[in-house]
Amino acid sequence: MPNYFNSQTVITAFFSTRKGLEKFIIKELEELNSFRFKCSPILSGPTPTLAHFRLRKHKENNLIKIELLPGGVEIHCTWEFFGIALISIRSTESVWLRIGRPFRCHSSTDLQERIKNLPWNYFIPTYWIPNINIRSISNLSSLWNNNVIKSSVKQAFTTISDIPFISGHCLSIVLHRNTCYVSLQCSGRLSPRHFSFYNYVYSPQFETKTVPYWSLNETIKSVRNKFEGIPYSYNYAYTLPFFSNKRKDSSNDNLDITKENLSHWENNRSKYVDSTKLYSDDSTDYNDIITACVTSKLNLNLLVKDPEPLIIWVPFCGNGNLVFEIASYILKLPVINNSLKGLPITDFSCFSNDWFHNSWDHFSIRRKHISKFIKTTKIVIIGTDFREYLLKQANNKIFDFYNYYNLFFKGQPIISKTDNIHSNHSSLESDLGITVDISFHNAKFQQIIPFIKGALVVIKIPHNNFNKHLKIDNSILLLYEKLGNIISSRSDWKGVYALSRGRLFEHFTRLEWITLFESSNSKGNIIRFQRWSGRKKSLFKYTTKSERDISLNQIDIF
Repeated sequence: MPNYFNSQTVITAFFSTRKGLEKFIIKELEELNSFRFKCSPILSGPTPTLAHFRLRKHKENNLIKIELLPGGVEIHCTWEFFGIALISIRSTESVWLRIGRPFRCHSSTDLQERIKNLPWNYFIPTYWIPNINIRSISNLSSLWNNNVIKSSVKQAFTTISDIPFISGHCLSIVLHRNTCYVSLQCSGRLSPRHFSFYNYVYSPQFETKTVPYWSLNETIKSVRNKFEGIPYSYNYAYTLPFFSNKRKDSSNDNLDITKENLSHWENNRSKYVDSTKLYSDDSTDYNDIITACVTSKLNLNLLVKDPEPLIIWVPFCGNGNLVFEIASYILKLPVINNSLKGLPITDFSCFSNDWFHNSWDHFSIRRKHISKFIKTTKIVIIGTDFREYLLKQANNKIFDFYNYYNLFFKGQPIISKTDNIHSNHSSLESDLGITVDISFHNAKFQQIIPFIKGALVVIKIPHNNFNKHLKIDNSILLLYEKLGNIISSRSDWKGVYALSRGRLFEHFTRLEWITLFESSNSKGNIIRFQRWSGRKKSLFKYTTKSERDISLNQIDIF
């Protein structure tokens, strides 16, 4: 496909994220814009080659404009800068390319006419549009019905009957105060991270006629199929991540991405999310955007300047997504690897392999430049949890993490297992000269805390889905109280942080917490990231009974 864009073509892109996290995208974009890379050709034999890269402060403004919009950040930038941002920005859920300029729209007929005049030939063929996912949002506009909006867009173009439904691509139509914004998703969904699900494969050896004991839904299917005479085998996606290390060899990845590959990619992603929801009510187990913002608030860039080994302890680590997000942040790993797998932008007319490889080279040079400030040579990340079924998924992710980012590691991961203490330990050697030791222990925090000294503590508070008509389990309150007592009994922590849902944990730990940021999950629940101030709460702060009752009523347990 021809490339209609050059490196200095100005485009408009939208980086979507959760409400309250927009400032993290702006921070990453400004840091990315603070450097500019220049390729200096060096004669190597008879022909010049781009064999040397030189870093300098930018003289041309690649990031022209940043605008804060509901649900994300819109930027005007060069095509070259956009390629680097697509690889680097970790706090975005997806990246969208604006099609043309926003236009006024008051009726379905007006929408059809204006949609036809947009420069679609720069992006995708027009006959694709009736066959891809269309997302419509209307706010304070005269054209408000989503079904009418979608049908108007499809009717604007001729439908070709032999073109199947194209999965993996998404067209966004947003109407705000009768102004229409048209965008195409070019990155796919970046949460959860691609390494978590990219290499799940189906194998007949996982077929079984038994039913998982936890699934009432699968039991109903089994009984129905038995009476209908249909052989039954349950969905492998609910078992493969937890009971098998079966993985696909990533060495056969192909750079040619087809629409069928994108459909398979989205299918794997949905299976992974469903299986994670089956075991956990905590949305942060499959939403890596919040954990990415957590890592940027841990002052890791300052801590890695100390030549001593950095120890990070993650109690209640769950399936390990916070552990691997911290490792990715320290090692400055990209959001996506260089295989181009799962990226809808590879089907765009404006895409070219040279553009992507040039962006990848720029990212690599910037990564090596930033790594010069890292003085430590060893990072120790310790994840502990008493939920063994989640730790099995975390252990499998070690192989997925290494295989997906194998370009940035040397040799093979060193895996050691000790059955008597129910723990697994792995050692990964980065190309930056940093050794990352990741260990998961099936133990309570009371059992492991005597062996941890001088660590950075990042607590991912487990949340139970409390029923408003039922009493709160006393064991949960006792757990929070024990955790607060143990944290306050030590003074050698490099910092104590907590990611929690609701204020129940904040109250019963009896510690003073400072809120760093707030966001919401897919269900609308408020998630807070807090730092311990180093002080306890005064037990006699509320002197009268009425004041104590008021403070207790303000606790948000949901």
